[in-house]
Amino acid sequence: MQEQADDRRENPGRIGQNTATLFAIPNGSVETTNPVGIEVVMQVKEALESAGYQITLAEAPYSAPLPTNILKVQINEFHFKNYSWFAPLFFTWGNIALTLTLENHEGKVLFARTFQQSGNSYRPFEGGFDVAIKEALTEILNQIVKVSTTEEFRQALKS
Repeated sequence: MQEQADDRRENPGRIGQNTATLFAIPNGSVETTNPVGIEVVMQVKEALESAGYQITLAEAPYSAPLPTNILKVQINEFHFKNYSWFAPLFFTWGNIALTLTLENHEGKVLFARTFQQSGNSYRPFEGGFDVAIKEALTEILNQIVKVSTTEEFRQALKS
């Protein structure tokens, strides 16, 4: 498995925005101190290991001997907003979209699936980003585990 996700977002460090006023005008960026691409891959790795797979992380570009197949994660969307007009009650919502791709050493796609999920939180005070992200990511990881046990995925691994 590629050790870091391919992050296709415009701003890879940003996971969300704070908003202010009745009209939810963006007034601040929510950044993460850990690289999202590495964190997401670690979560996917753990989910696949819970399904019984043994996962080895590989750094791109790959050195000899080339892996038979490489599983890649692409981050298409990872963005949440919170609405603070009703403070101390904060409404937080957003989406995560990931694409899981299995490729052979020549780059031929053997399997690809996109997973998308929203997450919401309605909490007093702050902390809603963590809750909403966990909700969305947990559902995506559950979907990945389910797909990884299908005959289609298993056949792609054998290719």
